[in-house]
Amino acid sequence: MAESLCRNCLKQVRNNCRGIQCDICLQWFHLKCTVLSVKEYNYFSKINDLWLCLFCRKDAFPFYALNDHELVELNAFNSNTECLCSDNISKLKLESLPSFKLSTFINNNPRLSSIDVDLQLPSVTDFSYYTTHEFHSSEQVQSSLCEKSFSTLHFNIRSLSANYEAFAEMLSDMNHSFPIIGLSETKIKAEVAQYVNIDLPGYEFLSQPTFSNAGGVGFYIRNDLIYTKRDDLCCTQHEFESLWVEIEVPHQHNIICGVIYRHPQEKLDKTLNFLYQATEKISKEGKFCLLMGDFNVNLLNYDSHSATEDFVNTLGSHAFHPQILKPTRITDHSATLIDNIFFNSLEHQVTCGNIVCDITDHLPNFTIINKLSTLPKNFKMYKRDYSNLNNLALLSELQNVNWDEVLYSECEFTDVSLMFQNFYVFISDKINKHAPIRKVTRKAIKLLSKPWVTPGIRTSIKIKEKLY
Repeated sequence: MAESLCRNCLKQVRNNCRGIQCDICLQWFHLKCTVLSVKEYNYFSKINDLWLCLFCRKDAFPFYALNDHELVELNAFNSNTECLCSDNISKLKLESLPSFKLSTFINNNPRLSSIDVDLQLPSVTDFSYYTTHEFHSSEQVQSSLCEKSFSTLHFNIRSLSANYEAFAEMLSDMNHSFPIIGLSETKIKAEVAQYVNIDLPGYEFLSQPTFSNAGGVGFYIRNDLIYTKRDDLCCTQHEFESLWVEIEVPHQHNIICGVIYRHPQEKLDKTLNFLYQATEKISKEGKFCLLMGDFNVNLLNYDSHSATEDFVNTLGSHAFHPQILKPTRITDHSATLIDNIFFNSLEHQVTCGNIVCDITDHLPNFTIINKLSTLPKNFKMYKRDYSNLNNLALLSELQNVNWDEVLYSECEFTDVSLMFQNFYVFISDKINKHAPIRKVTRKAIKLLSKPWVTPGIRTSIKIKEKLY
């Protein structure tokens, strides 16, 4: 590293000194000028993980250092009338935290065209950080909360009995009655009676207890919902706890909701096997599913940690995609994305985010899922047009190709990467010629939202309407 001044003591951080750089302000610090131990310093020296200095943490999360008097004043503040949070929290620094993007690794490959990636995706996921005031006052959020939307909230509450009052107050400030609220690490133990009132007005509570002192999951289910507990998927094991319910939705598909807590000290193998079997079963049933929880798997390590890659690929194999894209647990020395909400549909618009609060060191996560009929006006979707595809003509062209000229054009025989690039570009040109990619009309998009309605069924509908 180049020698620079320590932001704390204003003395030089020499090359032979123990120093660390903040990933937000990019300023250097002596080890003795931070709160890091030698063990933690060695960890950051070897692992490419995010570290925030005290100055940046204070700007981004001002509540962590409040004294008792300040907490009393803050508790008396009514976030429905004014927004104290928005004046203090630096949204710029929150938004600058690293983000999880599967498409990043594809787009960084110059040999792949971005138009070949996820052609059926409606748009990028709409994700952001929100204070409770911003949540109930945001035009974007409120416009998403329509009759046809379905919203969920997940929170690692670090003991429901200890944090119930603060959690209930946060829900009141958000001013929205979520149909489903999933909680992880409730710390409700099996065969141990609850002595603290945890009844939430307007909700029924379901619990999947834990065998240990940590863990446990639960659901708050709004009283107006009709649901069935999926006992075939619920379980308590030493590695994880799992709770599932199926919500009846009038005139639509039923929605399955699951919440999981995986114990961090346990191996990931058993959890992965369970998730693969559960998601495969749900996929065969053809139902929408929201899977939430604290999986204790940092998705930001997707490209550098094989177990994390296996976790994402296991869920992705049955079209379960993460909706929470930025860190959910922020401590003195790290910012990790270990809490998430997965959804198994690409044909919906999703608004999601993290709620900035200081109840625990985990941030609550929410998703709002809209039907395609409520798409914004600027929505665009692209799809290949196979209407004029002549299979024989395409095959004839490919059969008459001199592949030596295509593969070895401008490259040596040993350069496999360039050979693949030449092959990929050539095939893409041919396919685009016979089956070009076109913009899908809004009428066609609505038809795609109901793939079970075949052309024959549409004809029958028209005849029925005419007769009626």
